[in-house]
Amino acid sequence: MATSASLSTLKRDTEIKYLLVTEGASYFPSLLRPELERAGLYNWPKVFDGDVELFQRFKGSGRALKKYDIIHCNLAGGDFGLATKVRNLIGDDAHTKLVVNMDYSVHYFSKAFKNNPNGLTDFLSDLSAADMCFGVEPNQVALMDYFMKITKKKRQSPETALLPHPVNIEVLSKPMPEGLFAPYDNRGDVLAIQYHRYDGNWEIARMLVHDLPPPQEHGTVLRACLGFTDQAFMTVDMPELVMPFTDWAKYIYFLSTCLYGFEYRTHSAASRFIMEAAALGIPVVSTDYSYLGTEIFPDLSFPMNDYDGIREALERIITDDAFRVRQARYGMEIMQKYSFSNAISRFMEELNKRGEKN
Repeated sequence: MATSASLSTLKRDTEIKYLLVTEGASYFPSLLRPELERAGLYNWPKVFDGDVELFQRFKGSGRALKKYDIIHCNLAGGDFGLATKVRNLIGDDAHTKLVVNMDYSVHYFSKAFKNNPNGLTDFLSDLSAADMCFGVEPNQVALMDYFMKITKKKRQSPETALLPHPVNIEVLSKPMPEGLFAPYDNRGDVLAIQYHRYDGNWEIARMLVHDLPPPQEHGTVLRACLGFTDQAFMTVDMPELVMPFTDWAKYIYFLSTCLYGFEYRTHSAASRFIMEAAALGIPVVSTDYSYLGTEIFPDLSFPMNDYDGIREALERIITDDAFRVRQARYGMEIMQKYSFSNAISRFMEELNKRGEKN
């Protein structure tokens, strides 16, 4: 365990006491239910073998918080101001490192403050309280850097880290019953289309996947919409398969029965869908608003208004099996960077760059 103000001597195999803390009392119980497998942000406690706790349970005790080497706060609507509270309790001299991250898409940032009139003030205070801030895609990183610049609130150096959340490739690389996905011989000619609850942009996506060519002379591609929340957005040209918003394990199993993927984003995000599809060996065509699409499948990433390019890429991964396999293998190789086995080293490398507290 770290015993000084710096964690720079810590190695991957060193025991690091990690805490993800939240004030979200309404959803906290679900975080502890083992049958509801979670991903994204909630993979960090798994890779550190750490704790997830309600802030209220510490009852204002800085001493209880100081037993941790890393305290992690997610900058979301219910937790704006939390990092500042943690800093006030642990003080400036503690060996504990306070880390905050932002998960909101910058295009929908105002929604974070919808029910919190002091949200922006609390958000800026949290940024200045942290030893490290990180975003999961470049637009988030740039926004946090800009906010710290204009408010002259700068605690950390260098600037905000780019640190996508890890993916449990170790689980996704194994079929059931050891892992979560369907065996490869259970996969069919199905195109998984990721639906986004923020803007429900189904109409453009459904036009781009209309009347797809067959993968074989007499074959048919089924379209599957994953994660829909409002059927009103699907009044025309309904997909053949629909997977409602559900828990992660069921979603992964459904996704693993598909051969192809498509994500039409109009707002910037990292894209956990692309990461998980890539880990499953599924190539994904996307707009370049999906940051990890540009990293994992650069040949399949296009500007949102390049409709011809998107359609041609969709047709090629369906009709050109050799091309699909090459893309799938490349994506699986790149995804190793974001595996659990590499997560701690990625996290600690960014944290150690920040050195001593300023």
